Amino acid sequence: MGRRSREKKARRGQPEPEARAARPAHRRPSARPVDDVPTTPAPWAERWRRHRTPILVLFGVGLAFRAVLLLAIARTPYMEVANVDSDSYQQWALDLVAGNWWPTRNFYQSPFYAYFLAFIYRVFGTGPWGPRVVQILLGSVTPVLLYAAGTILFSRRVGWLAGLGLALYGPVVLEEITLSKTSPLIVAAVASFVAYVWYGPRGDLPGLALAGGASASAVVLSRLLPFNGYA
Repeated sequence: MGRRSREKKARRGQPEPEARAARPAHRRPSARPVDDVPTTPAPWAERWRRHRTPILVLFGVGLAFRAVLLLAIARTPYMEVANVDSDSYQQWALDLVAGNWWPTRNFYQSPFYAYFLAFIYRVFGTGPWGPRVVQILLGSVTPVLLYAAGTILFSRRVGWLAGLGLALYGPVVLEEITLSKTSPLIVAAVASFVAYVWYGPRGDLPGLALAGGASASAVVLSRLLPFNGYA
């Protein structure tokens, strides 16, 4: 059999291009939905699953570090010694607890922390431990918030580094274990920033209102509360 004969025979055995195109392709049957397949988790549940480990680790590290320093200072006279601002806030808070909630005189300090202290004294008593325990709990939340900001703006690695740095940052921890307004103000400021970078790009009005409220508690209530000169 010659070469041309073999080529003609091979061509006769192949289907035409139109026939190949018209032939239905073999497809695998699609799987039927199964009732017991778990549904897609809610957005917040999914975020908690993804970021649960850094949240718990950063909060735990921050709380443990602050608790160790607080217990160390409790063995020294520093626990009972107050500077001028701390003593003034403490006396002001005691005056509020006694029933004088509406200011009757001028003051040179921001009023928010005095009312914050008065609320704690009203709930836990006027001992030295109540405000400090509340403040180290708030301070332990701040590294988690900073982790969230770093993750949103950059990456999880940046969030980890920022959160660990703040969790172990000595000057801030020292402010948190003394009678100082630094702890609640830092928490409010970082929370407002996180809320803004999360809700701002999407134009979420309730989220932006939350950011504005946190910012107000950190700035407006600490400096501009209009209680001056009441007789």
